[in-house]
Amino acid sequence: MNSKMARICFYGNLKLIGNRETDPEKYNLYFGLAKLAEAVSDVDCRVQLLSQEVNALRSLNENTDSSKGGG
Repeated sequence: MNSKMARICFYGNLKLIGNRETDPEKYNLYFGLAKLAEAVSDVDCRVQLLSQEVNALRSLNENTDSSKGGG
């Protein structure tokens, strides 16, 4: 299960069984888990962006190195 699906499931559980007044413990549990899944999803997106940037820099570096050595 990925973090986006986890977030959907936790918010679904929150709507079904998490009542702030009658069961604050379950509400806080599922709300906290949903927020944690959002944070994990955000970190995952940032890691993917960083990976793309690293790959672009590697490609640029390889192109620069090959142009220096080929002349």
